[in-house]
Amino acid sequence: MKTFLRSFAILTLGLLGSSSIIYAACDGSTTSCNPAPNGAPTATITTINVSVKNSATSTPNVHNSVYFFEATVNVSPSDIIDGVNGTVVWVGVNYLGTGNVNDAINGVIDPVVGGTPYNIFAQACPPGASGPDTTGCSVWVSLGSIGTSAYPANPGFLNVAPADTAPRQFTARTSSVQDSNDVLAWELEVVNDDPDLAAGNSGFLNQQPFSGQSNGTGAFSVTSGQYPGLLPNVEYSISEYLIYHYNKSGPTWPNGQASTFFTQPVNPVPGAITNVTHCSATLAFSNAAANPANPADSTYLINVGGTVQRLRQRTLEGTVFLVMPIL
Repeated sequence: MKTFLRSFAILTLGLLGSSSIIYAACDGSTTSCNPAPNGAPTATITTINVSVKNSATSTPNVHNSVYFFEATVNVSPSDIIDGVNGTVVWVGVNYLGTGNVNDAINGVIDPVVGGTPYNIFAQACPPGASGPDTTGCSVWVSLGSIGTSAYPANPGFLNVAPADTAPRQFTARTSSVQDSNDVLAWELEVVNDDPDLAAGNSGFLNQQPFSGQSNGTGAFSVTSGQYPGLLPNVEYSISEYLIYHYNKSGPTWPNGQASTFFTQPVNPVPGAITNVTHCSATLAFSNAAANPANPADSTYLINVGGTVQRLRQRTLEGTVFLVMPIL
């Protein structure tokens, strides 16, 4: 705890056989009283929730007093916020009560770094204080220590659903991302995984700002304009991760395996039906109306008189002739 030399006296109160508690002399307005801890801090990934009582003395701090809450990786508090690495973060909260020493003042220190132990401090200052350690502020009071949660292995990524695919487009989605307001960007890599085609180049894509900031539900649509390697009826895999404040990357999902999906095929173009006999016919159709067409080894379903025939034809483009039995 830092001791600040100001124009007020330091009053030491203590009882025989117990540890001494040091208070700054206070009048509740021009010189603030020390806040009193009000329960242990709690934390999520990027936020720390804190609470103090108005005053640790019988003199309350007045309406509109400013309470500063700080999270720091250091032993002692600091007046300077570390906006690059998040090692020192503080926030100010106006007290809106009427002056009761037991009134609770709650604060949220945000954003902090995930998976990090922090020491927590609080300080009360007169109304209008522009920052901590200004004229008339109390000393810093320790509220203990707490560690934030680690960035999750899967913050809420979902597998790409068939309904979210088109011949040259797909949409990745997230759901229930915790602390989504502190997510800055969404990074995604897409790779051609189809065993019948030569491996395509990876596409590295970025969505900023993160579309799920407000409620954790995000959508990341990728088209062939962003990744030209997107083709109809081809298998792809994606890996993705989120970027939080202070440029902190969460783990890549999925870890050690592929999240795969197929794009939708394009519709074939029907041609003439020839060579019709009592038991067979030749059906001509084009793979697609234009390139890129469906890849080799695509499966075609033919419906004749209510009977579905499943036929596999290895061709990339051009006219396909299928001779099928009529049942």
